Order: sequence, then C-alpha cells, then structure tokens
Amino acid sequence: MAVNLSPVAGAAAQFFDNSGQVLTGGKIYTYLAGTTTPAVTYTTNSGLTAHPNPIVLNAAGRVPDSGEIWLTDGISYKFVLKDTNDVLIATYDNLVGINSNFVNYSGQEEKQTATQSQTVFTLTTMQYQPATNNLLVFVNGSKQILTTNFTETSSTVVTFVDGLNVGDIVNFCTATPVNTIPFIAPKATTAQKNAITGADIGQVLFDTTLQKLCVYTATGWQTVTSA
Repeated sequence: MAVNLSPVAGAAAQFFDNSGQVLTGGKIYTYLAGTTTPAVTYTTNSGLTAHPNPIVLNAAGRVPDSGEIWLTDGISYKFVLKDTNDVLIATYDNLVGINSNFVNYSGQEEKQTATQSQTVFTLTTMQYQPATNNLLVFVNGSKQILTTNFTETSSTVVTFVDGLNVGDIVNFCTATPVNTIPFIAPKATTAQKNAITGADIGQVLFDTTLQKLCVYTATGWQTVTSA
C-alpha cells in the first residue's frame, strides 16, 4: 500500500496550546475529510503499522515513537487537535499526503527520416492518444504545431499538411501515465457510513460490515455487487 508523509505533523513536528505551552498529552484525531469517520494513519513509510486514533502526543508535544504520520495515498483526511482534556485547539481539513496521487509517466520516442514530399508517417514502435495533447512532433529540431503543420490521423499515424523534404529528421514523442498504485477505498462500518453527513455523489468507500464496496448516489448509499 502506498502512503505519503502528512503535511501536518508529518515528521518531528511539535505542538503547543493556545497559550504557547508544549501540548503534552495532546491528541490528534484523524478522520476522513469532512466527516467524523475515523481514518487510519501510519507510523512509517512502510504503511504496515497503524497509529492509535487518537494519536497521543508525548511529553515534548510530538508524535511518539517514529515521530511521523503517514497517510494513505489518494485519501483526504481531517485532523482534529485537542488538549489532554479533549478541549478543541484546531481542525485541519482536506489534508492529503505530500505527493499524493502522483502519476508516473512513461516516455516514448520514435525517429523517422522523411522521403521527398512525404506527408503520412506510420509509427512502428510507439502509439499515442489522439486529441489529448500528448504528442509532440519535431522536424529537424523545430516543434510542429497541431492542425497547422500536422494532424493526428490515428494512434499510429501522423499526417503532415505539407510534404517534407528528403532527409528531414522527424521526431515523435509522447508520454503515457503508468498506473502502479491500485485504488484503495476508505473504510467504514455500516453505522459509520450511514452517519456521514454531506457525502458527495460519486463518493466511494468500503463497508467493512458488508465487506462490499459502496458508492453514494442521489438516492443514498448503494452497494456495488458483482453480477
């Protein structure tokens, strides 16, 4: 599972109360963003050991043990900071881990040499996605303009408006996202799910009571079932 360092209390942070005193025994409650549904955080970048919820700060007002808080990639959190007596100090909502949802891209490039008056080039070692602005074309190092100089005929064909000269070097470059991290839905029991207020249409979570994926629609929470 991919985790990212929290932007709040992520590493070696120290907390104070509103009087400037070290927040010994303070508590950090972690929830799904905009809700009171508890959300798991982790002690290290391995994502193997969960913090207790709340996280109780040590005598120095810091996160104990590892001194770090790591968040599940792709999930937005809410942190609620309280003192040892559960008096609210601050709320931090819509937090995501540093570099959360980072997308890796794989670059592709193909070089061809034009024949006299050649307009149609068929790619043999790469493909691109037409109409997504992810293809770059250069002729002798000069960037070509889509529709002005060439058209995207298909995922493997590029057609120039005017014929090129013999020996022109044509470079085709593209980048495609590499999805190496699976989507992990936030988890909640049926009772926690039904208690969520302000859920957005399209919001997804895994119901641990039903052991099924659920999605919020205009008519409420719906269970996603297999055929």
